[in-house]
Amino acid sequence: MKRWVMVLCAAIVPSFAQGVLFGELMSASLGLVPNLSVGAVFRAGVTQAVGPLDVRVGVVVSADGGGSLLGVNLDALYPLPVGLQNGRLDVGVGLGFATAAAASQSATDFAFRGLLGYELALQPDLAIRVEPVLEYAFNAQRAYFSVNLGPRVYLR
Repeated sequence: MKRWVMVLCAAIVPSFAQGVLFGELMSASLGLVPNLSVGAVFRAGVTQAVGPLDVRVGVVVSADGGGSLLGVNLDALYPLPVGLQNGRLDVGVGLGFATAAAASQSATDFAFRGLLGYELALQPDLAIRVEPVLEYAFNAQRAYFSVNLGPRVYLR
């Protein structure tokens, strides 16, 4: 898994050598609005890709009572200058593309995302991250709210 994350990051962001590569598994992605859903989000990224900005790419797999969703998203995260002892607070924006399937129907959609993330360092290369995310899907003309929770591993 560590090699896969490193290869993915190296292929997507090869010019961002000054940052540190990281991988995330948001295993407890809980969609609260418009309905309850549970999913897994796999992400890879690099810190300080462009100035202070972190950049990450993610793959989303989600399911609820009516169907399933597969998506890809791209986020830019900006660290807030807040003095936290063992944590880090950041805000982010992103774009997403998703394909949803329910029964015999399927649909694709683009979305804009805004998020606030808090990362608590457990060890130098391991942190727990929680992210409330507000997302607007353009074709569905719907807003979604979810909370992501999971580990972030830094590949130094």
